[in-house]
Amino acid sequence: MPQRESWAAASAVTQQTDGRFEGQLADGWDILGATNGGYILAVMAKAMAESAGREAPATVTGHFLAPARSGPISIATTTAKAGRRLTTVRASASADSQLLTEALGAFGAWPDPHDLQLQDGEPPTLPEPTDCLRIRSGAATWAGPTDETPPLPPPFMDRVELRLHPADAGFMMGEPSGHARMRAWFRLLDDEPLDPFALIVAADCLPPTTFNAGLPIAWTPTVELTVHVRARPAPGYVKLDYRSRFVGADRLEVDGLIWDEDDRLIAQSRQLALVPQT
Repeated sequence: MPQRESWAAASAVTQQTDGRFEGQLADGWDILGATNGGYILAVMAKAMAESAGREAPATVTGHFLAPARSGPISIATTTAKAGRRLTTVRASASADSQLLTEALGAFGAWPDPHDLQLQDGEPPTLPEPTDCLRIRSGAATWAGPTDETPPLPPPFMDRVELRLHPADAGFMMGEPSGHARMRAWFRLLDDEPLDPFALIVAADCLPPTTFNAGLPIAWTPTVELTVHVRARPAPGYVKLDYRSRFVGADRLEVDGLIWDEDDRLIAQSRQLALVPQT
């Protein structure tokens, strides 16, 4: 098994010249052989924030153009606009001269949570983390929705602590809940504090919601991921609540909400993914 690095080390970037950064996509952050998209976007966002001289993304969007593997990554950034509250930055990530991901984000402060002026939604109700299912690679073989589904969970699950709501874990035994929804507790390993970039990983860490819908759909590759980082979480776990409402013949959407242990909204996400063609 690849040696495990801290999140700070796995997401580190080094500025080479103005607007150019180097990073190292760490081993073990992969799903079906390709590096997790949320992890790639988080590394890019760290370079973009440093380029902007800002603390955290307010929003960042990534378009995934080619699968990435562990190893060196180059990130080129360009400031689109430097404003008083937010600085908007474009970025491209490449490896071995191949373009992997294009991103656009707005960066500013990472505020402490505050009461919302309007709240039309509630955090998920989860059992205690110890009563939820800790997902680890090799701990079980997911009874995937098709016979062609490779053995899962993937190595990525050993790089974070993800504890799935028992009601949403039935797909692992071939008994999906019937609802395109996944709820879980999330935190970094070894009690490492969450930084704003780790929240981008949290936005792309759950098994596909379609696994619980009873649809014959295998793993869904991400086309585009947008994450809104709203506030700094309280120490501890964050709660993930991800749903899909519309699944077409060729693509689907996943809407995510991230809450802290004080039931404050910390981040939101939307993802467009492909439905694999048979």
